[in-house]
Amino acid sequence: MEKNFRNETPAPKMRPWRRKRAISLLWGPLPLFFLAPVAASTLVDQTVAVVGKRVLTLHDVEVDYVLSHVADKERLPTVGDIRSDPNTFDRALRTLVSKALIQNYVENTGLLLKAPPEKIARTKADLRRLFSSEPDMNDFLSRNGIEPSDVDRFAAEHARSEQFMEEHVAGRVTLNEAEMRAFYDREKNSRFLGKSYENVENLVRTQLLREKIKKEFEKWRDTEMRRTDIVLLPVDLPQKG
Repeated sequence: MEKNFRNETPAPKMRPWRRKRAISLLWGPLPLFFLAPVAASTLVDQTVAVVGKRVLTLHDVEVDYVLSHVADKERLPTVGDIRSDPNTFDRALRTLVSKALIQNYVENTGLLLKAPPEKIARTKADLRRLFSSEPDMNDFLSRNGIEPSDVDRFAAEHARSEQFMEEHVAGRVTLNEAEMRAFYDREKNSRFLGKSYENVENLVRTQLLREKIKKEFEKWRDTEMRRTDIVLLPVDLPQKG
C-alpha cells in the first residue's frame, strides 16, 4: 500500500486546494524563521510546503514535474496536468519533497556532494532530446512558464540527487545469486517473456538492483521525514487558460 506522506495515519481524501486547515497538526505550527530564505521574487508565488527550512512553491512543483518527465524522455507534460488533477499534484509534490529532503540532508550534514559538471550537462542534453530544435524547446518551456534559470536549477539539483543515490543509497544494496533466481522465477513470464535465466541474467540483475535501490531510498526518505519538520499548506490551483 502506498505511503500517505501527508500523515502517518490514513486521512480522508480531499482536494488539496480546498483544504481549510493551513498546516498538518502532525508536524506542528510553522515557525516564522522558516520563511526567511524565501527570495522576494517568489512572494507572488504560492508556497505549498516547507521542508525543514526549504520553501517549496507551486512553481517549483510545476517545474520539477514538467522537466522530470521530459528528462526521462517519457512525454511532453504541461502544468495543466497538475492544475487539473489533484492526484497528479500530490505525486509531483511527493517527488519534490523527497528531493528537498536530499538537499537538506546534504546541507545539514556537511556532506561533500557535488554533482560533476558532466552530469549536469547530460541532464540538460536529456531535456533537449524530445524536441526537434532549440527554439521548439524554448517555446514549450515558455508556454509552461519555465525560465532558463529554472532549467539550470533543475539540472543541478537533478544531477546532485542522482549523485546522492549512487554514492549514499546504491552502496548499501547487495545482490546474491539466490535473490536473483527468486526474482527471475517470480517475474519470468511477466518481465522476461519466459526466456531462460542464462539469457536474461544481466537484465535480471539490473531490474532487481533498481528495485532494491528504490526500496532502500524509500526507507531513508521515511526516516528523514520523521526527523524533519514538514508543513503542507492549502493550495489554490489556478486553471491554465
